[in-house]
Amino acid sequence: MNGAPAIAPQWPADVVRVSYLAHGVRLHFPALRRWRYALRLALIGGVLFLMSLYAAIAFAPAGGSGAGAMLALVLTSAVVYPVLAFGAWFVLVALYAAGNSLTVEIDPAVIRAQRRWCGIALSERIVDCAAVTGFKVEQATSSRGLGGGTYYRLTAVGAGFPAGTPRAMHVTVADGVPDESLIDAIKALIARCAQLRSAAG
Repeated sequence: MNGAPAIAPQWPADVVRVSYLAHGVRLHFPALRRWRYALRLALIGGVLFLMSLYAAIAFAPAGGSGAGAMLALVLTSAVVYPVLAFGAWFVLVALYAAGNSLTVEIDPAVIRAQRRWCGIALSERIVDCAAVTGFKVEQATSSRGLGGGTYYRLTAVGAGFPAGTPRAMHVTVADGVPDESLIDAIKALIARCAQLRSAAG
């Protein structure tokens, strides 16, 4: 691909940044593109964690062996500690959601996707364009308490590869996209750059 096409959609920079290369295109889905979701999740997790931590300290057995001490131990183990763990898990998920980014490079030969968290490379997946048979769009809607937003993920689906090859069967090429028309435009752009006529529809 020689430069940007004459007509291109207005790509929202907070969701995806598109760079046109000599023979393809680079899509960068930056960190903090889902910051509202991450913030709500972190607040809920923080409140759960602090409340359950206070309860765990308040109801911790004081070394007694009576019925009251046993009841406090049972309630703490059955209720407080699981809520404490859920709160910590929510905060960790929020940190991952806020800090993760995805960079995808597409040319007629391969699709290469690299996931990072706060700039640290986590994984890299590659699929040969010749092996791509289509795209899969997944939709996820967060609960009302987390904003009720709908986000889309786009995966390039490839045919099987022999064991031991560095190629992946499925590669996520877009995620955290809040608009269905935008995910359709991204799919069309990837299909055109990778010359996937059969997978564009």
